[in-house]
Amino acid sequence: MTIRGYYRFEGTSDPDDMAIAYAIETKSGVRGILVDAFGVYADPTTGAALKNVPILGKSAA
Repeated sequence: MTIRGYYRFEGTSDPDDMAIAYAIETKSGVRGILVDAFGVYADPTTGAALKNVPILGKSAA
């Protein structure tokens, strides 16, 4: 699996309104989107699973 790109969303007034969306692709070409909270509400298992996944694209912003 690779991360083709990612984008971090932030709320303008509330730090609880943060999320990150990943565009992911498998070696067989299947594509999808993974969304997780960002910051204190992030799922630690998602972060651990993505820790060694190569990032091919950067954030759009």
